Amino acid sequence: VIKLAREYQISCVRITVEPLAAGLGLFQLSRSNWPGVTKQFMLARALSTLASWQKKKLEGAGLCWPDRFYGLSQTGFLDAHALNRILRSLPEGSSEMICHPGYVDRALLATRTRLRSQRETELAALTQPGLKSLIAELGIELIDYGNLAAARSGTEEFMKRKEESPSVQEVARK
Repeated sequence: VIKLAREYQISCVRITVEPLAAGLGLFQLSRSNWPGVTKQFMLARALSTLASWQKKKLEGAGLCWPDRFYGLSQTGFLDAHALNRILRSLPEGSSEMICHPGYVDRALLATRTRLRSQRETELAALTQPGLKSLIAELGIELIDYGNLAAARSGTEEFMKRKEESPSVQEVARK
């Protein structure tokens, strides 16, 4: 990752270290699928642990990443209620949320994935009425990875880059 980041002048990367509380909340929301939720939660904990071991190397290489990461535990279980819960619990700083929205079509049905109908559930969560209002009400600002380094340093470069880039991959709380 470090070699590629240097080669392609990438300053910020994804670190999948998810707060423990983010996954624990899922048990309250998905009481009907304890085995699936438990399996995903354990996978998320393992990946979070492995990713945390890489932080020193990435920091030493001068790379940055969002302060927090969400969605790993919710993979396959993210719906409007879970999304709203994540958004309402975001602390100050930058946070990334991963999800897999989409439509079930022939191409998706031909792939080996457990995330089929769930993609449409996640799409519905991300396009739910009132979501933009909730984001504004909570003081959340949507930015992309290109703006992350500038947002973290609080520079004027952030405002310039924000105007130039319409994509949304990163969530930063004001």
